[in-house]
Amino acid sequence: MKRTTLDDIAQSAGISKMAVSLALRGSSRVAEATRKRVADLAQKMNYQPDPAVSRLAANRWKEQTGDRHETIAYLGYEQQLVDWIDTYLLQGVRERAHAHGYTVLSHIVKPGTNPKRLAEKLWKQGITGLICGYIPANSFVESFPWQQFAVTHCMMGPTLVNGHYILPNHASCARIAWEHAVASGATRIGVVLLDKTNPVDEIQRTGGHYYCQQVCYPHLPKLPLCRLPPDENVHVDILVRWVLHNKPEVILGFNDYIYWLLIRAGISIPGQVKFIDLYSTRKARKEIASLDTRPTLIGQRAVDLVDTLLRRRVHSVDQSDTIMMVDPVWSAGASLPERTNARSPN
Repeated sequence: MKRTTLDDIAQSAGISKMAVSLALRGSSRVAEATRKRVADLAQKMNYQPDPAVSRLAANRWKEQTGDRHETIAYLGYEQQLVDWIDTYLLQGVRERAHAHGYTVLSHIVKPGTNPKRLAEKLWKQGITGLICGYIPANSFVESFPWQQFAVTHCMMGPTLVNGHYILPNHASCARIAWEHAVASGATRIGVVLLDKTNPVDEIQRTGGHYYCQQVCYPHLPKLPLCRLPPDENVHVDILVRWVLHNKPEVILGFNDYIYWLLIRAGISIPGQVKFIDLYSTRKARKEIASLDTRPTLIGQRAVDLVDTLLRRRVHSVDQSDTIMMVDPVWSAGASLPERTNARSPN
């Protein structure tokens, strides 16, 4: 009679062979419900581990799960690893990883990347700590076995997964921008956003804006929010019509892309309208007043959390999720001249 193997159980359970092996050893890297399901299947299929193989695996497992976690991985999307956001984020990850004694390997997630094969590749390399950037591929995010790793996410994509997050505080960006706009003497304050952000960031941005408009400054005119659609070819026309109709004195823009759209449209800054960049991750530009969302610090905090998880041998599904919001830093710029004798907002 053919001996039941881990492959047989994996095929029946619809999970990887690695996950079956972990589940049968009671590893907390696998969800409790999955461990129980695998155990039930093993009993039903009369699975008996090979004693020699079990001894060898136990020795190898002991070597891998000692106090050695020299390498952690950063997962980023195909184009993101050359993007300026990622540059500063990775800078923080590498700086703090070096301080903790880790090496950082960057793995590019391309369209069509097999999430389970990537997980097995990381596992074979002895990598159990992950820092995850923005990954827009829903199929990858939904299928990757996050529960087998100590993971901290630095950005949110379209699909959210259970886990730990270190994120920029976009609601604070809105609040601080409003404070400086009002302190500049403006009363007509408008917001321009892009209609292609992830839902959680969008809730923070729009929620922060409406809170300031309705609660903090209810006496000021309530200009409608301008949301630019995904088609970039119509952005200038929509923005110009909105500016001409609503006559804002200060525009709070999604990022400096809005600033350059205004310049391209022939709108003088700060002559005709003042401007604040709500989402800056570049080095401060003297011409643009902005909120620095501090991606370098976010990367550092992400490594701190992964290091804690690895040392405590806990993973994303083993405890309540942690969400840490990093507040931005105000950077003055020529696009929002300070009012003479005006008090700076706290």
